[in-house]
Amino acid sequence: MVNLEELDLSGNQLSALPAPLATSLRRLRRLHLGHNAFTRLPQARPGRRAAHLAAAGPAEPWAS
Repeated sequence: MVNLEELDLSGNQLSALPAPLATSLRRLRRLHLGHNAFTRLPQARPGRRAAHLAAAGPAEPWAS
């Protein structure tokens, strides 16, 4: 998974990103986070190239 370039975590009721995500997926260029329970997004690490971030939402906790 080290060479993963795109990851879709949409619709998983996440409220935070797992810490290893930022350190182990160095080639990640597209991250889809829509329809989760984030109240804020994590800051990018210094020196990292900008990636495409898709974060549509907000999640509706009452919807199944």
